[in-house]
Amino acid sequence: MVEEVVVGKEVSERVQSVNDVVRKGEVDVEQLGTNRTTGTMTGSAPRTGTYDDYAADFRSDWQTNYSRAGGRYEDYEPAYRYGTTLASDERYRNRNWNDIEADARRDWETRYPGSTWERFKAAVRHGWDRITGQR
Repeated sequence: MVEEVVVGKEVSERVQSVNDVVRKGEVDVEQLGTNRTTGTMTGSAPRTGTYDDYAADFRSDWQTNYSRAGGRYEDYEPAYRYGTTLASDERYRNRNWNDIEADARRDWETRYPGSTWERFKAAVRHGWDRITGQR
């Protein structure tokens, strides 16, 4: 009697789509103080950057603070961008938020009529704080 043994390999492929959100968080801790005489922040030099450098942080801030109120991120994105723009503006360099807020509000209300300052000022400030390193 003769037996025949067949050895083989079966190959199969499968495609699977996975949808998920990838998050990356980085934290820079910097010792800051406040000069009690001038009210300005002290410490190392202000951070630099652009809106794009902090975009993930801005979206996370929106998710934490505003998403439950029913607004879209796209409603708040101009406020974060505006805050980063203020922070790199020569007129406001080396000044603290309390000194510039009135000017920022007037400019915001001119640029974005119908978009109330009270609704968006915290997001504007968040953008300002990220670039200046304040708070």
